[in-house]
Amino acid sequence: MSEPTSSNNAWTGDHGFVNQVGRDQHIHLTPPLSWPRVAGEPPGEVSAFQPRPEDDRAVLEHDRLTGVRSLVLTGPGGTGKTQLAARWVRRAVERRTDLIVWADASSADALVSTLAEAARLVRAPGAEDGTDAATAARALLTWLAGTDRSWLVVFDDIQEPDQVLCWWPEVGRGTVLGTTRRRDAKLTGKGRRLVQVGVFDAERARAYLRERLTEAGHPNLYTEPAAAELADALGGLPLALGHAAGYMIHAAGHLSDEENGCAAYLRRFRDRGLRLREVLPPEGDTEDYGRLVDVTLLLGLDAARQSGLGGYAEPTLQAVALLDPSGHPRAVWDFLDEVRLADPAQSPPAADPVPSALSVMHRLGLVTRDGEVVRMHALTGRAVRETMTESDGVTVLAAGALLAVWPASAEATALGRTLRANAAVLAEHTGARLWTVAGVPEMLFRAGQDLGMAGHAADAVTHWRRLLESGEAHLGPDHRHTLRARLGLATWLGPAGDHRLAVTELAALVVRMSEALGADDELTLTARNVHARARGAAGDKPGALAGFEALLPDAERVLSADHEITLSTRTSIGVWRGENGDPWGAVAALEPVLARQREVFGDDHPLTLTTLNNIAAWRGKGGDHVGAAAELRTVAVHRARVIGPDHPLTLTTWHSHAHNLAESGDPGQALVVLREVLENRIRVFGPDHPDVLIAHCDIGHWSGQVGDAAGAVESFTTALETALRRPRPDPLEIIGLRRQVADWRAGAGDLAGAATELERALDDCEELVGPHPEFLPDMLGLVGLRTETGDAAGVVAAWERILRLRRLFPGPDHEDLADALQRVAAARLGAGDTAGAVAGFTQHLDLLLRTRGPGDPLTHFARNNLAEARGLDGDIPGAVAEFERLLAELERWHPDEEFTAFIRKHLGTWRARLRDSRRPSGSLLRRVWSRLRAVGNLPRTAWSRFRAR
Repeated sequence: MSEPTSSNNAWTGDHGFVNQVGRDQHIHLTPPLSWPRVAGEPPGEVSAFQPRPEDDRAVLEHDRLTGVRSLVLTGPGGTGKTQLAARWVRRAVERRTDLIVWADASSADALVSTLAEAARLVRAPGAEDGTDAATAARALLTWLAGTDRSWLVVFDDIQEPDQVLCWWPEVGRGTVLGTTRRRDAKLTGKGRRLVQVGVFDAERARAYLRERLTEAGHPNLYTEPAAAELADALGGLPLALGHAAGYMIHAAGHLSDEENGCAAYLRRFRDRGLRLREVLPPEGDTEDYGRLVDVTLLLGLDAARQSGLGGYAEPTLQAVALLDPSGHPRAVWDFLDEVRLADPAQSPPAADPVPSALSVMHRLGLVTRDGEVVRMHALTGRAVRETMTESDGVTVLAAGALLAVWPASAEATALGRTLRANAAVLAEHTGARLWTVAGVPEMLFRAGQDLGMAGHAADAVTHWRRLLESGEAHLGPDHRHTLRARLGLATWLGPAGDHRLAVTELAALVVRMSEALGADDELTLTARNVHARARGAAGDKPGALAGFEALLPDAERVLSADHEITLSTRTSIGVWRGENGDPWGAVAALEPVLARQREVFGDDHPLTLTTLNNIAAWRGKGGDHVGAAAELRTVAVHRARVIGPDHPLTLTTWHSHAHNLAESGDPGQALVVLREVLENRIRVFGPDHPDVLIAHCDIGHWSGQVGDAAGAVESFTTALETALRRPRPDPLEIIGLRRQVADWRAGAGDLAGAATELERALDDCEELVGPHPEFLPDMLGLVGLRTETGDAAGVVAAWERILRLRRLFPGPDHEDLADALQRVAAARLGAGDTAGAVAGFTQHLDLLLRTRGPGDPLTHFARNNLAEARGLDGDIPGAVAEFERLLAELERWHPDEEFTAFIRKHLGTWRARLRDSRRPSGSLLRRVWSRLRAVGNLPRTAWSRFRAR
C-alpha cells in the first residue's frame, strides 16, 4: 500500500500523477501504455529445439482460420507441448504482438490470476485496482473481443477442461493456444482445433541428439548407427532424449569416448532396462512412456553420484520429487547442500571443489532453474517417486528444507503461497509418514498458521480440520501433535466467523490439554492465551481481561518473564483494559511491555510492532486522535517494510490510521486512505473477507458524515451483500447492516427503500430472538416511513408488529397494549378495512372496560371510536346502539360536560341516517377518519377539555 500524502502533487504508481486541489479533490493523470505487454512467465527455449511437422501444420491451420484462431496441442506427457507453445510466444514477440498472456492452466486460481494481471496491464475497463481476480479476468475477455490490438493467449497444461474453457476467448483478432494431455471432445468445440503432438520421429530424434551434443562441445559423442538405435530405444520421447543427452554431456568430463557417447549410453540403458522390467512391468505404465523416463532418470542419478554428490544424490532428488512440480524456492537447494556438507561421509576431499546439487541436477536435465524458482517436470517427479523406496529420512529432508527457507513473515507474499503449495503436495505424497516421523508435523502446522495469517481464515479452518482428522487417525486423540492440530482449528474458527463455537471449543481444549499434557505445559498455556483472546472477540470483554490476568502469573512462573507467551499476555492485558473502558490505563500498561520487547526481540519483531500499534490505537480511543493518527502511520510504514505492504496487520494499521484521521477532523483524507485499504484487501484476500466488510462499513459511515448519503448507501449495501454471502451469516451483523442501509436510504430520500430494508431487519430480529422491547424504536421508525410514503397497508402491518410485541411486553392488561390496539384499529380504518377496524376497536374497548372501568374517559373514547367504525362499516344500527350506550354512560358519569352534549347531538345525526337507511358517503368517511386521527392531539376540542378533567 502506498502511503497517503499531504503534498499537492504525488506519484502513486499505476495511477500516475495525483494533483490535490484543496483537501479532498484529486485529479489522476495516467501515463500512456507502452506496448507490447506480457502477462505470466513463458518458459525459455530449450537446447537443440526441434521444429516438428505438427507445429508447421498448426501455423498453416492458424492462418486459414477466421475470427478466434484457437488451437489445442494435445499429446502424452514429455512430448514437448509446452516448448512448442513457447515457440509460438517467441514468434509473437518477433512479430511485435501487442499482448502475450501465458497462463498456468493446471490451476484455476493461477489461470484466473494471470488473466486478471493481463487485464490490469492493458487497463481493461472493469479491471481497476481493487477489482477481484474473477471480475478482472472477465473484463480481459471483453477487452480481447473488442480490441484492435494483436494478442496471443496460451493456456499451458490444461488438466480439467471445464475450468479452462469457461475462460476461453470467443471473438477477436488474436490467437488462443492450449496444451494438454487430455483429448476430450469438448476441447474441439467453438472453433477450436486439436493438433496432436507426438514423439520425435527418427530423423528429428537423431537431429536433437546431434545438435544438443554439438552445442555442448562434444560432437564426438554422437555416432551412427548408435544414435539411431538409441533414439529408437527411447521411443523418440523428447523428455527421455533430454535425460540421455544431459547424462552424456555431464559424463564427458571423466569418461573416455569409449566409455561415453551414444553407443555406451545405449548399452547402459539396455542393461538398466532389463533389470527394471522385473520391478516395473510395461502394463504398470499408464502413459506408455513413464518406464523409459525411469530408465534414463536412474542413469542420470549414477552420473550425479559420480559428480561429487555421492550417495546423497538419490535422497536429494527424491526429496525434491515430493514437492510441487509448479516450482519451489531455489533456497531449498542451499539447505540440501548444507545438510550434505554437514555429513563428513558426503564431503569431498578438501582439494576438490564442492559441487552444488542444483547445478549438477540442472546439467543432467533432472530439474530446471528459472531465476529463483526450481521446477521438476511432473513426469520426472512421478518417475522418481515410483522407483524410490519410501524413506522417513527423505520425508524429513523435504520437510526440513521447506521449514529452513520459510521466513518468519511470509504469509501474504508470493513466497508464502509457494511454500504452502509445496507443503500441501508433500503431505499428499507422504501421508502418514508426516505424522509418524518426529518433528515433521511442524511443517504442516506452519502452513496452517501461515494460511490464517495471510487472511484466509476459512481455508485455514479447512486445513486444520484435515490435520486434526489425520492426527487422530495416526497418533490418537490425546497425542501432543493431535492436540496442537485441535488448537489450530479452534484458533481460526473465530476469525472465520464463528466466535461462539471458538470459545466453546477452546474452553474444552484447555481442560483436555491440562489432563493429557499437564496444566503447566507450554501448549496448555498457549491454549489459555488463545481462549482468552477468543472470549474478547466473542464480545466477553471482562472475561477476556480476567483470562489474561489469570494466565500471567502462571506464564511468568513456568516460562519466564521474557517468554513470547508471557509478553504477549502482558500486551493483551493492556489491550483488554482499554476494551473495558480504560484507554489510558491500556497505554500505561503497554508502554513498559514495549520497552521490554524492544530489549528482548528488537524493533522489527511482530510482537514489538503489535504493541506499538496498540499503544497508538489506545491513544486515539483516549481522545488523542491527532497523535494516534501520526503514530499509526509510522507503524504502518514500519510494518510494510518488515512484513510486507499486503500483510493483514499492515492493512489493519492503515485502517486504524484512517479512523483516527477522521476522528481528528479530516474525514475526507480518511476516506482516501480507507478506499486504498479496501482496494488492497480485495486484491489480496478477495471480496468476501471479513476485513473487506469492515472497510466497506467504515467507508459508508464516513461518507455519510461528509454528506454523501448515496455513497453511504452504496457502501453499506455492498457490506450487507458481502455478509449474506458468508457460509454461516451472523444474524446480528445482518440486522445491524440492514439498519444502516435503511438509515442512509432515508437520508438519501429513498423512504420506500428505507422502509423495506428496515422491515427486513425487523423480520431478522424476530426470527432470531422473537419480539423484544429493544426493537420498538425501529418498529416506530417503520411506522413513520410507511406513513410518509402513503403506504396505508404498510402502516397497518407496522402497527400490527408493535401489537404483537405489546401482547408480550409489558403484558396483557397494560395501557401500552391498549394504545397499540387502538392504533392498529385506526390504521385499518385508514386503509379502508372497516371490518378489521371494528374488530380492533372492540378489543380495545373490552380491555379498557376490564382495566379502567366504564366511567373512565379513555373507555368513553374507545366506545366512541367503535361506534364510528361500525357506522363506517355499514352497520348503522350497531353504530346507533353503541352511541346510545356511550351517551347513557356519559349522562351517568359526566352529565354536564361539553363532550356529553356533543355525543347527544352526534347520536341524533346517526339516528337520522338510520331512518334514511343511507350508507355514509366517501367524503363523510374521510371526514370521520380525519377526526379520529386527530383525537388526543387537539387541545382546544371539547373532548380534550373533558379528558383533562
